[in-house]
Amino acid sequence: MQYEEVIREIARRNQLISQYQFCRYKANLDSTKTEYLFPEETFRMHRDDIRLGFVDDLRTKHFSSNEHVIGLTSLVVINGSEFHLDMIDFCCEKSEEGLRDVRDTLTSLRMRRGFVMDSGNSYHYLGFSFRSKPEFLQLMGRLSGYSCIGPNWSYYQQLKEFGVLRITPCFKFGKQIPQLVERFDDLQLYFSFVE
Repeated sequence: MQYEEVIREIARRNQLISQYQFCRYKANLDSTKTEYLFPEETFRMHRDDIRLGFVDDLRTKHFSSNEHVIGLTSLVVINGSEFHLDMIDFCCEKSEEGLRDVRDTLTSLRMRRGFVMDSGNSYHYLGFSFRSKPEFLQLMGRLSGYSCIGPNWSYYQQLKEFGVLRITPCFKFGKQIPQLVERFDDLQLYFSFVE
């Protein structure tokens, strides 16, 4: 399952979201580099346009070179107001141990429902839940405390005030189309302990 199918499923299952925001940016070959390339263009799509083939339509309309990629941003519109989908770009090794770190991090952050994707270098997480801008920025600030999440990624998401995950391959660098690894559905109950 690729990102298009994942985004279509989120759109089907979350009827409150009326618009999704995407962007075009130049891909970075080295995900550990401190330099981050900001989106050159952002564009919104109505939920009704999230249909079979929409990623190819975006690529045709918005690609300007073979080093550009399309990204899904965290920003969504609900009842005329902006919110943010949960998303994380991990930097851990692709392995059983790395995947265990991803699951443990998501559980620690109380992210309960979403998708873990193989991004080529590591993993992406895209959740069903959404939060307000202040809550999103607070989450991004907390992510730098996790060793399996690149501190540069969360820092730059805070600067832009929205997150971005790549959903198309980069032809110049041979980056793959992100693929579903697993659905994350943590149904654990959390209790706050008061002494």
